[in-house]
Amino acid sequence: MAVPALINSHAHTADYVRPEYGGDKPIKEVVGDPDSLKYRLFREVDSTDGIRDFLRTSAELGIAGVIDFREEDIYGVERASKARREYPGRYVILGRTDEKKPTEDKLRKLREVADGIGVPSASYYDDETLELVKKIFQGKMRAAHVSETLKQGLEGDLERLLRLSPTLLVHGTRLSMKELEEIGRLKIPLVMCPRSNLWFSVGIPRVATALKKGVRLLLGTDNGGLVSPDMWRELETATLIARAEDPSFSDAKEIIGAATLNAYEFLGMQPIEEGARGNFVIIDGEVSGINRSLDKYMAIVKRGGKVLYTIIEGQHFQRSS
Repeated sequence: MAVPALINSHAHTADYVRPEYGGDKPIKEVVGDPDSLKYRLFREVDSTDGIRDFLRTSAELGIAGVIDFREEDIYGVERASKARREYPGRYVILGRTDEKKPTEDKLRKLREVADGIGVPSASYYDDETLELVKKIFQGKMRAAHVSETLKQGLEGDLERLLRLSPTLLVHGTRLSMKELEEIGRLKIPLVMCPRSNLWFSVGIPRVATALKKGVRLLLGTDNGGLVSPDMWRELETATLIARAEDPSFSDAKEIIGAATLNAYEFLGMQPIEEGARGNFVIIDGEVSGINRSLDKYMAIVKRGGKVLYTIIEGQHFQRSS
């Protein structure tokens, strides 16, 4: 069965270099800036190989695009740029500064090498810096983590981040119904990362509510060192969470759209159309039971993942296994 190639709309690729660290610690100690286990890991090893392996694995899984929140300042963007050459899909590199009060010159240098900026949290930059980031990154992607944890949600971080005029928001695990409505009204895409939220025990994203409120939903896998880059698992997890929230939820087409058409539109990529560059995968439909299922969309979400062939940007990607 041919289906559109998937898009991973939020990842931290570099910690894929040393998977499964900090399983007994809270999120701040594991991935928080700048003294967490993740940052210590980056000081000990070259993360370029992790980025490269993450992208290679993504292509084998039928993923035609990755939006990467890169740590390690301008140097981190340069590392990712080296790995980009070996990935046939769309690879968007969002940088950040190590300094929480960067100069205008530093931000302009970051703009030159990155596809945009990925703000770690509402408290990372002060108001003046957020305004400067907004000005300097006009015309580029401006993304930010929002309400990933209960603390951030209670602090009302969405209101502050809207000063950035973000083009993309990530997580939203602790957003209220009113805030989800506002995001839907403003037409700002929201990337949910269900498996990551569950792993870090920060909460359960309100997938069904977000869809009901008109949010343009995207999906991502988050930290590669702690959650595999397998977007097929993300589809199923998002569906199960939506069902737990609303037992009547059965619109798997919306979930598939979050990893395909919604993301394609956001990235300016072509879906499957005659004459367009192909971005699709051939998945097993026989052994998996998809071909004989009564609800093909739900079957793809729950049973898809055995990728037989991958076509990314019109090029066949040869699997290594």
